[in-house]
Amino acid sequence: MKMETIEEKENPVLKRKSFIFKVDYGRGATISKADLQKKVATELKAELNHIEVKKIISETGKSIGRAWVHIWKEKEVPIYGVKKEDKKEEVKKEEPKPIEKAEKTEEEKPKEEERKEEPKKE
Repeated sequence: MKMETIEEKENPVLKRKSFIFKVDYGRGATISKADLQKKVATELKAELNHIEVKKIISETGKSIGRAWVHIWKEKEVPIYGVKKEDKKEEVKKEEPKPIEKAEKTEEEKPKEEERKEEPKKE
């Protein structure tokens, strides 16, 4: 896969760089966002979780396309190709055990027995 930068803009207000790349992905299907995110990270030496692939559009009948990408300085972006369930398992800590009902003290037990013995008033 070959990548060529067509346009690069610095946006200091949003703290990001915006890129438009011309991507030649050889004889195959359009490249996935996950693969492009990894490729941009290695080419531009950026952190994977700061790269956001906005869209990839292929030229009709060719294995060439354009990709719109943002590289954020502070904002963290989800890593493409990783399921939410996998992330939850990594972050997931031990679930707290359910609180068991405390055993009734001996003072409370006779009170319950007394209540049971009382006849119902009609």
